[in-house]
Amino acid sequence: MCNPGTSRSAPVRRICAVTTSTLSARKMRTDSRVTLDGASVMWYRTMTSLLRLLVLLAALPLSLAACDSDADGDGGQEPENTGCIISTRLLHESVAIDAIPALTDPELVGAEEVDYLTDDALVLGFRLGDLTVAVPHNLLNWHEVINFNQTNPRVAITFCPLTGSGLAFDRAAIGDAEFGVSGLIFLNNNVLYDRRSPPSLWSQMSTKAICGQASRMTLRPVALLEMTWAGWRSLYPDTRVLSTNTGFDRNYRIDPIAEYKEVDNARLLFPMPGPIDTRRPPKERVLGIPDGLGGLAFPFLALDNGEPFRVIHTAVAEQPLVVFFDRTRNAAAAYHLIDEHAQRTFEVRDGQVVDAETESVWQVDGRATSGPLEGSRLAPIDEAYVSFWFAWAVFQPETEIWIDES
Repeated sequence: MCNPGTSRSAPVRRICAVTTSTLSARKMRTDSRVTLDGASVMWYRTMTSLLRLLVLLAALPLSLAACDSDADGDGGQEPENTGCIISTRLLHESVAIDAIPALTDPELVGAEEVDYLTDDALVLGFRLGDLTVAVPHNLLNWHEVINFNQTNPRVAITFCPLTGSGLAFDRAAIGDAEFGVSGLIFLNNNVLYDRRSPPSLWSQMSTKAICGQASRMTLRPVALLEMTWAGWRSLYPDTRVLSTNTGFDRNYRIDPIAEYKEVDNARLLFPMPGPIDTRRPPKERVLGIPDGLGGLAFPFLALDNGEPFRVIHTAVAEQPLVVFFDRTRNAAAAYHLIDEHAQRTFEVRDGQVVDAETESVWQVDGRATSGPLEGSRLAPIDEAYVSFWFAWAVFQPETEIWIDES
């Protein structure tokens, strides 16, 4: 697509570079943390000069096909490592860079100290080593990125309120650099930037760098489990949770776009390149398991048959897996079916999830809480995540939908 070495006309080269130049110019004005060497200064000056062309070039009908054009160039040199792999027409600026402030190593407190969360508030829970943490949507609505540097690996917990998508990434591939919020939007999903010099832009739901020196690079996902605060707290009473002592004056008790997130609300804040998929309600939460441009989506409304638990055995990319749904905790999670010992077969019996082989009892977090396998854990599908249906279908256009045949 928009790679530095591709032959194409000068206007197309420039517009494909303009997104990174926009970020860089804004970053120079707003982020004093970046230290520039001589080469970076030249790079930023070049990008800033290209930015002046944006007004003239914005009217050009560009698309991915244009960026792939084989049109003869004019012999000019495109700045190195500024290629974008998407059409910049699909990018929209929502706020200034870092206007939504990412957090780094925020204060963590015990569950008993938290008074800003209701029992049904959603949190993103994760476990790394001995650390168990709940990251509430209430904070993520205002910050979108939480960088943890005390964990192993160092991770970024990311959330986009517009697409309802929560994903965690191992930052090792970018030298453990932190992520910030660029203020750009791609297909109504937030665009992150890494705090390197020069930076790259990353699409959260595609888990990929879309502009800059890291273009096409993907990040290793880290498993998250989204559920209610009461549900997470019942599984992990000793959990740590983010304090409201963030250094920013925000009302963490409210959701500023609660109406937007209503299941049947088809309103989006930014234009899309085509109609949204209407097979499910637009803002219905789905557990998605990606496979290239496809994969399998488990709609929460379809999973909810009124019973406290559900178990679904299925396969994605010919890999057998199991999905647990916990109605009380408003959670769904996907796990590999084959562990180090044997393949497990699960069922719901007397309101509990048990495996047929040992009759151990399992929870939605993939942990056996009683029986011969007590303390054992299933391996999660790290790539699986929860998002709104409309967004999942845009980023996974060949997706299948799980159908309840029971």
